[in-house]
Amino acid sequence: VNNLCMRVLCNDSIRIEPNDAMDFTHAIVPIAYCDAVVLDKKWDDIARKMGLPDGYARVYRVTEIPALLNDLRWWRWWRD
Repeated sequence: VNNLCMRVLCNDSIRIEPNDAMDFTHAIVPIAYCDAVVLDKKWDDIARKMGLPDGYARVYRVTEIPALLNDLRWWRWWRD
């Protein structure tokens, strides 16, 4: 996941800000280990460009909270 993200950051000439180091960590770890993650617009765009294979977190934008809640209801039913 780290390499996929770095490839997007370098190839897309995304401007890196000083606080992006913490944002990077807060995005990559949940993407690698969680079922779902909510990111702001910048990191959502980066995550979607990464082309994550199956098995990694489903990425939601902050504006997609209703879709996340709906998916969590389904996931809970599926897990029970």
